[in-house]
Amino acid sequence: MTALSGTASAQSSVTIFGLLDTGIGHYRSGSEKVWKLGNPGTAPSRLGFRGSEDLGNGLSTEFWLEGAIAVDTGGMGAGNKFWNRRSTVGLKSVTFGELRMGRDNMAVYLTDWTYDAFYDTGVGGIGGASGTPSVPGNTVPATTARIDNAVTYVLPAGLGGVFGQMQASFAEGDDTNKFRGGSLGYASGPWKVEGAYGETSTVPAKFKYGVLAGLYDFGVVRLMGRYSRKELGGSKFDNYSVGLQVPVGAGMIRASVVFNRGKDLEDGNDSTLYAIGYLYNLSKRTALFVQTAYVNNKGDAARALWGAPTGVAGESSSGYEFGIRHLF
Repeated sequence: MTALSGTASAQSSVTIFGLLDTGIGHYRSGSEKVWKLGNPGTAPSRLGFRGSEDLGNGLSTEFWLEGAIAVDTGGMGAGNKFWNRRSTVGLKSVTFGELRMGRDNMAVYLTDWTYDAFYDTGVGGIGGASGTPSVPGNTVPATTARIDNAVTYVLPAGLGGVFGQMQASFAEGDDTNKFRGGSLGYASGPWKVEGAYGETSTVPAKFKYGVLAGLYDFGVVRLMGRYSRKELGGSKFDNYSVGLQVPVGAGMIRASVVFNRGKDLEDGNDSTLYAIGYLYNLSKRTALFVQTAYVNNKGDAARALWGAPTGVAGESSSGYEFGIRHLF
């Protein structure tokens, strides 16, 4: 038994990982203001376990369990899901790619936030100026970021810079949960381009979500841009942004402008977000950050920064935050 145990442990690996990000922020929407502790500034806090077992011939079993942490209160998970960020298990082949099952990142949203200078976190995140279509009498998708009951296939590495994934989820009797979509990209040296598209079943219309994005790393500055469209019935939003990340010594300046433009039923309900921030690395695992952002709303648009009070139609939202991030 001891010999067999030794063999198994030599072929398997488990990693405990996590991130703690919290800070102090002041946020405003219209005339309402609030101070907060805990709004993530650079990345959502989480605790996770991931591992693999080598099955030989380039094949391995892979698993991933990851849940959110609320640093300010000690809470974990959201929506009655302990492993609310990811819970997957599957097989991975060096030659044929990876097939995994479980709660996973939605392929389209994964593409969308990757090309945001603030990675859709903190006051600068694209979510502060993003609109999710809503049509009276039509259900809205259960989520636009992660999906349950998913089967995901990821292309193998070594395809000459081509990467991507295909994804589908089972409705299991709920007409607002079924998703079909995927992403495809190409990376070569300092540049990368990617596109993604997906549809989620809602009643009576489908929720459609598409993204086109790219970046180029000049060394002294990393430029990135993205365009997304979200559509539900006659409600549409075009969201696009231009961002940059500039290495400065042990730190990095980040800035972006995000435009959200309503179409058809949402015509005139536009928002524009301006954001800038600075991240300073004390070490490879610990960093300090400070950042600020402002959202200008028009028409009936009522967007608000992450952490801010509920948005007010036609009125602006603003905020600033500073804090600390630690990886482990």
